[in-house]
Amino acid sequence: MAEEKHPMFDGYPIELLNRSMNVMKEGDFYVSFLNLPNNLSNVLGRQVISVDPPSLSVQVVEKPSRQKTTYPSQGRFDVGDLTIEFRPDSFGIVMDVLFRQFLYQNGMIDIEDDKSAIGKTFDVQLEFLTPTNVQNQIITYRRCFLNDIAMPSLTTGGNQETSMSVTFSVENIDIDLKEWT
Repeated sequence: MAEEKHPMFDGYPIELLNRSMNVMKEGDFYVSFLNLPNNLSNVLGRQVISVDPPSLSVQVVEKPSRQKTTYPSQGRFDVGDLTIEFRPDSFGIVMDVLFRQFLYQNGMIDIEDDKSAIGKTFDVQLEFLTPTNVQNQIITYRRCFLNDIAMPSLTTGGNQETSMSVTFSVENIDIDLKEWT
């Protein structure tokens, strides 16, 4: 008797599914900052230490009735906050870019030439890679807004690397599912 396939999972290569699955390792992802000038995007992307992706949860809708019933709303979901940990560089470029974006978003500084100005929101793209560095899946967090910057701890006499944690609110998410066929 032949196995019945579900149309949602058509095209998965059976030879890969029957192998033992490799666990994802550190460095199997790459982060890009979109809608920023290219050189700023590259600077930020190279300094990423870790990414804590947002949680996705289904929105619950309350149906007006005597029983006040609630049910999950199909196709509507909430996107949690995206947290990225950066390795500050010794020249202060990463901190400067993030501070300028934070101040600009909150109306505390103006950018003189608005035609070349970066937007108040931007996109963050997370690319997952296979063990052979082939792009496996792309998740794009749309219209991110810098919410919180946790300054690195500063100590004297130590030679430990510092890091700064930055939290972004995310308005929407695009998930590009891999085409197996």
